This record gives sequence, C-alpha cells and structure tokens, in this order.
Amino acid sequence: MYLISNIIWFVLGGFVVGLAWWFAALLAAIIIIGIPWAIAAFHIGMFSFWPFGRQIVERQSGSVGAAGAALGNLIWALLAGWRLALGHLIAALLCAITIIGIPFAFQYLKLASLSFFPFGKEIADRVKVLIGVIRAGTSASRAGVLRVDFRRHVEAKRFHDSQC
Repeated sequence: MYLISNIIWFVLGGFVVGLAWWFAALLAAIIIIGIPWAIAAFHIGMFSFWPFGRQIVERQSGSVGAAGAALGNLIWALLAGWRLALGHLIAALLCAITIIGIPFAFQYLKLASLSFFPFGKEIADRVKVLIGVIRAGTSASRAGVLRVDFRRHVEAKRFHDSQC
C-alpha cells in the first residue's frame, strides 16, 4: 500500500516538492553558516519524495543537543520555517477537499510540522518505530509518533505478555 501511495505522491507533486527542498538546501549551503539548515532541508527533501510509511520522531540528545536544536529551530522558524509550513498547510487544505486527497493532506501536514521545526527530529520507517516501541516497552501514547493501528497492536501485545 505504501508503495502505490508513494508512487502516486511522487508523480503528482512529490518530485517537485522534493526538488524544491533540495534547491533550498543548495541555497542554504552557499554560505558556510547555513550548512546546518542545508542538511535539514536535504533530509526534508528526501522525506518529501517518499513520505508514506515513514514517521517523524524526536531525536534522543542530551541537554546541549536539545539547546542547539531549539536555537536552530528558532532561527529557522523566524527566517523561513513559517513560510514553508504555511505553504504545506495550504497544500494540505487543497488536498483535503477530495476524499482521495485526504491521505496526501496528512503527508503535507507532516511536512508542515517538519518544515517549521526541523532540528531535533529524524525520519524513521514506521515498522522500525513500532519495533523500537515494543522492545523498549514504552507506551504508544508516550511515544507520540504512532498511529491508532500501531497503538492497538502494542496494547494487544502488552495484554498478551501480561497474560503469559
């Protein structure tokens, strides 16, 4: 299912969105101080090509890494993040007009959140996120990155484990 959705996404606009993010990364890399933002824009561009089956998760870092991410996010949000997020929100609203476009609207919403605050986040496959949550024994509600169907799976596994 993810493959078909990603192919449709790629053909109907994901290619253009990904290239736009890569162009933004190239512009940010022109000046040395913009390299961290260029790396973030490149990762968002990669995510823009194939967003289905992938999830945005918080990166585990210490207090210094969290402070650096907060500072980077503040600078990004003030200079460009709000414009980029607004563009993705408008695209999400346009996709949500039709029933067929609703899954694509959700992908644009993920891109909007990532484009507003890209630092301190990473992109992971949903299956890997699910396996990590099950192995760590954390609840899906605390992880905050799993969909309802994954929550049901985790709860069913915990119930089964508690019965054994």
